[in-house]
This record gives sequence, structure tokens and C-alpha cells, in this order.
Amino acid sequence: EQLGNIELRAIALEKALELDDQNSDLMFSAAYSQNKSDLKSLSLFNYKTKLNFNSDDSATLNNLGVSCKNLDMPVNSVRYYSKSAELKNTLAMSNLAILYLNEGFSNEAKEILQKALKEDDPHENVAESLHRVSELESKEKEKFDNLINNGIKQKQFIQNFATAYFINFD
Repeated sequence: EQLGNIELRAIALEKALELDDQNSDLMFSAAYSQNKSDLKSLSLFNYKTKLNFNSDDSATLNNLGVSCKNLDMPVNSVRYYSKSAELKNTLAMSNLAILYLNEGFSNEAKEILQKALKEDDPHENVAESLHRVSELESKEKEKFDNLINNGIKQKQFIQNFATAYFINFD
């Protein structure tokens, strides 16, 4: 870690885990480092194994959702984020809301984020995600309005063109 080498840290933690395979905190740290490096399958395995110690570990469930997202498994990602969110993990709520937002479900995203804000000590990403929802809605409203104005201009141009072409055609 002191060398700033993410891959080497992930490998060292895996070696430590080999020597102490019942240490769930070490397993979490190893999985976290592995997910930040190119060892994403190993990270997935370690997070999944960590759930054997406590199937309701909301942090592990959230990070398993992150791993699944990074490995292009959106169904599993939502499944783990949702389970973690049910356990009131506000970071998982934020992550789930962003997935919804990215697919256009801004109302659902806001609903999850509002729920997260009501929890004790919500994760800082919740407010950031709420801002992102608001920002995206504002940008899309502006784009929508601009496209409507362009549509009005196109309509007028096409009607004038059609008049000139079909009616005033000599």
C-alpha cells in the first residue's frame, strides 16, 4: 500500500488470507483491493465467500453489487445493492439510485435517495447522487425545450418549403 501499487497490495492481502482464511475483515480488505485492481473475479469470489460468515453484512453486499457492476452483471448488481439497501445501507441505496437514474428512472432514484436521507448518518454519496438526479433532470428539460423549439422551426420551414414546392410550383 505504501508503494502505491494496487495490484501488489491485492496480491499481498490474498497471501495473508491464505494464512488466515477465517479472518473476515482481511477477506473484505483483500476483496476491496482486488476489485480496484485487475483481479475482479477473485474479488467477487472473496466477497461471496465473506457472506458465508454473515449473509446480512450490508457492506459486503454493497461491494458485491459493485463487483457485479464492474463485471457487467447488472441483474446481480441490482440484486446485491437491493439486499444491502433493505439492510439500510445508504451507500447501496445511492448506488442503486444511480443505476436507476442511468436508465432514466429519476423518480425511483429520488425515492430511494429520500429514503436514504432519513437514515441515521447517510453516506456522503447520497447527497451527491441527489444533486446528480436534479442536474440530469435540469439538463434533460433544457434539451427537451431546445428540441421542441427546433421542432417548431423545422415545422415552419417544412410547411413553407412544401408550399413553395407543391403549391407555387410552375
